[in-house]
Amino acid sequence: HDTGGVRVQRNVLDVLGVRPLIGGFAEADFDQQVPMQPVIVTYDLWQGRFHGDPDIVGRTVELDHAHHIGFRIVGVMPRGFVFPSENTDVKFITPMVQGPPAVDPQPPNVRRIAEVIARVPAGVGAEALRSRVEAGLAAIAAASPPRGPKPEGWSDAGWRREGPYERADVLPLSVTLGSRSRPLFSAVFLAVVLLVAIGALNVSGLMAARTLDRSREIGVRRALGAPNMSVAKMLFVESLTLIGAGSLIGLAAAWPLLRLTLSLLPEEVVLLKSAAIDWR
Repeated sequence: HDTGGVRVQRNVLDVLGVRPLIGGFAEADFDQQVPMQPVIVTYDLWQGRFHGDPDIVGRTVELDHAHHIGFRIVGVMPRGFVFPSENTDVKFITPMVQGPPAVDPQPPNVRRIAEVIARVPAGVGAEALRSRVEAGLAAIAAASPPRGPKPEGWSDAGWRREGPYERADVLPLSVTLGSRSRPLFSAVFLAVVLLVAIGALNVSGLMAARTLDRSREIGVRRALGAPNMSVAKMLFVESLTLIGAGSLIGLAAAWPLLRLTLSLLPEEVVLLKSAAIDWR
């Protein structure tokens, strides 16, 4: 990951089953590193930073004017697209160029971290997929050089098995997406639920107090011959009218409050789904 961006291989969009809204990568973009890296930007970045420019394809953003190093925009992702990663703050994607093999500058005892997105075949569960991935790691480790002198009692296979990756964690996207923000949103959601519960208790207490204050009125109605069922029906209709009016006012205020709240969100907060009010 770069700041706001991620490098991808050439088949990533096929795996995700999504196509750019405008433009896209060319096959040559994955063949060699160039000073002006090709990038596909998100819909929100296109609308916000570039004001929805219809001629966005081909536009360049220079980071180093002296050496003409920067980005060349080649496409725009569709609206609502979120790159499936633990870090959801991905504003653009750029090709991962496969260069010639080079000597690994890292010490042999340094572990690597890699994030891979896979489309699992039908009928393959998480355990089966993990077994396949671990078999691949074992194959990589078998081709890796030994990590120094072999300890006494270790077999060649066991010693060489320690490749650049120690283990594989297989997680569904439902767990991975938004995992960093989920505790914060859960805390906010719980606070909202508690606030609504406190408001409901307060309203219920006010309605009960109002009913007690009307005990004299209710006594007069019963003395004039009003049956208990009619009195109860009257109180029920009044309460229902109050609840309905409050609900309508709340729904009417929810739309502008939702737009205001979304406008206050910091740019680094990326929603996996557009916030909206539905029948639920």
